[in-house]
Amino acid sequence: MEDVRIVMDAVGSQRAALLGVSEGGPMSIMFAATYPERTLALTLYGTFARWLAEPGYAGFDSIEPMIEAFTTKWGTGASLETFAKKWASNERARAQMARVERGAASPPASARCSR
Repeated sequence: MEDVRIVMDAVGSQRAALLGVSEGGPMSIMFAATYPERTLALTLYGTFARWLAEPGYAGFDSIEPMIEAFTTKWGTGASLETFAKKWASNERARAQMARVERGAASPPASARCSR
């Protein structure tokens, strides 16, 4: 969160519209809550309040299957099995997700990020 503020200061930006995607969502929410005067707008996409389920919150029961998939199947489109199950068996969707995964991070980097 402080990195966003530091970059804004460095470029002379007083207010910014934030886009929080996936793991960037909670950080963007925290920035907007901490620096409301510096937040012009907040858009959230594909994000979450927390990973794990609890009473009244439908998160994941466990993140271990996801960590296993990230460490052993990264770059194959296997993340669809966690995030978009209905598309996981679609060959075209899986190929597109495989490209996204490979472009986003190397397998070792994805494993570090998932812990």
